[in-house]
Amino acid sequence: MYIPNKYKRKPRPNPPPGRQVEKYALVLSLLLILMVGRVFPQLSKEARFPFKSSRGLEIMILKSDHIPFIHAQLLIYYKEKIKNPAISYLTLLNIFDNAVDKSGTSVLNILRKLGNDFEVEQRPDFLLFKINFLPDKRSQFIKFLKELYHYKPFLQTDSGSGTYSQRKRQINTSERFKDSIANYWKYFFKKKQWKKKIAYQLAYRHLFSPNLLGNTLITPDSLKNVDLDHLRAFYRRTYKLSNSRLIIKGNIENPALLFGSIERAFSSFKKQEPRKYAGEKLIINHQKKVIVFNTNRIDPPILFWFDPVSTLNNRAPVPSMLLNSVLFGYPTGRLFLNARYFNINNLRLNSEMTNHKGVSVICNTIRLRYKDIENFILLADREKKKLRMKRVDRKEYLDNLTHIYGSMKVNSQNFENNVNLEIFDPLYRSPNPKDSNVTLAGLNQVIDNSNRNQGIIVIVGNAKIISRNLTILKPQVQVIDFGIR
Repeated sequence: MYIPNKYKRKPRPNPPPGRQVEKYALVLSLLLILMVGRVFPQLSKEARFPFKSSRGLEIMILKSDHIPFIHAQLLIYYKEKIKNPAISYLTLLNIFDNAVDKSGTSVLNILRKLGNDFEVEQRPDFLLFKINFLPDKRSQFIKFLKELYHYKPFLQTDSGSGTYSQRKRQINTSERFKDSIANYWKYFFKKKQWKKKIAYQLAYRHLFSPNLLGNTLITPDSLKNVDLDHLRAFYRRTYKLSNSRLIIKGNIENPALLFGSIERAFSSFKKQEPRKYAGEKLIINHQKKVIVFNTNRIDPPILFWFDPVSTLNNRAPVPSMLLNSVLFGYPTGRLFLNARYFNINNLRLNSEMTNHKGVSVICNTIRLRYKDIENFILLADREKKKLRMKRVDRKEYLDNLTHIYGSMKVNSQNFENNVNLEIFDPLYRSPNPKDSNVTLAGLNQVIDNSNRNQGIIVIVGNAKIISRNLTILKPQVQVIDFGIR
């Protein structure tokens, strides 16, 4: 069959060598981007807008497009060392706890209108408030801030005079305070995280006994020495704008407008001096201890393994967090993988890091059976020693790095994760981080130079059952029992 030349398919000319290389490079680049996107979590686009009000309140607004609501974190720092930690806890109870005042304080009533999605946490060195609300509730949130920093029941004293509503408020405040003292432990044990709070208090007392963090343990005796005037004095000294920092995160169209609304709301407040810190150095007690908090119950025990890390610079916690993930990580950590060889079943692990001024504390929460407590502690000690022989390889290093970073991104509303993400972000921005401590070689060097036995182990459970299942560790155990039933 004859085909004219004009209809014949002409052979495609070969592209120049340079253009062909560019084509293959483009394909490889796209494949690499897809692979990296699967291995490493994508960084969210967050713009930071720092402000400082004329009344001393530090404000950080994080504009994040992927959050449909607004998440606010308010930190109120302590200016001084609190001799009796029960004072700050009781202050929170009398302002924020629904169980203490079922009718609702003025602050609680505003929070309910705001959406009632809030959490209040007392730390050894600051108070932390976490609140979620919809964008159209911003004016209600500002109203909450004003009420919190001008809480009338704690600003006024019981004089017995004034209007009827003022006298009624004074009576309600006194009755609420008496109820919070009488039923403190009943309220405390109703909280889901009460075992963790007890563990932190005991660990801090033993790790940092002469310092601010060590003054956290609340006992029945400490409650007896508190009256309403102590709470009012603490409130006046601590709940100040110049003593606070506000972090607001969400899809905020105009951060400057939001700051202006907050600034206008506090224009009638007196200008306050900036906060001053005592600046004491934290001394970590390296003596290893096993503490048992006796609950006199038969429910499963919870083991809390604390490891303190001195923060000489903002990258110091990174190697320690990676090493901790290599050991305690779930489900790829060495302890979890090797536990089955010792018949340790139903094991659950969870790790988190709490940041303070001069130290970070890594807490591993371990849920297991009573008969597995000693085997698990001995296994953990052996695995820590093996780190010097069985090095962390590149795959294990990258897997744990990705696991930690991914967990933080998933739970990015957590205050600690917001802080720690700033430390981990440089690892993903640059393939050659300046700090050698975060490379694989630097990690193995930290293993050689670190003392991995400086932690505190706190076990919350039945002391009699724990004692029956301990043999080698029994001489190291200290039992704490407040005598609460």
